[in-house]
Amino acid sequence: MCNAWVRFLVRFHHRQPFLFCTAQSKTGTDLLKYFHQNTCELDSVLLIQEGQAYTHSDAVLRIFSLLPAPWRWLELARCFPRIITDKCYTLIAKHRYRWFGQYNICPIPSQRIKDQMIE
Repeated sequence: MCNAWVRFLVRFHHRQPFLFCTAQSKTGTDLLKYFHQNTCELDSVLLIQEGQAYTHSDAVLRIFSLLPAPWRWLELARCFPRIITDKCYTLIAKHRYRWFGQYNICPIPSQRIKDQMIE
């Protein structure tokens, strides 16, 4: 799902591009430690925006708010209590391989994705 999520964001987000890194990279582990996240069992996307770290549904809904319509409309789900949106996030994460499939090997990223990766 991570790979598909990155490809989705690169495809639909055209303003100031997101920067991505893997949780396992030095930069990734340094950021996780800095924002007091578990470096061994990261179970969520992590969005760092204006010096704040967001995880789970909060991160995803904030990301959607930065995308063009109709994707940005999903931000309206922030009106629901976080316990509900996080349960939806967890449900999707739990069934992601069944619903979205998975790769046996990681696909080679496009040059555009490589340009947005930080080590």
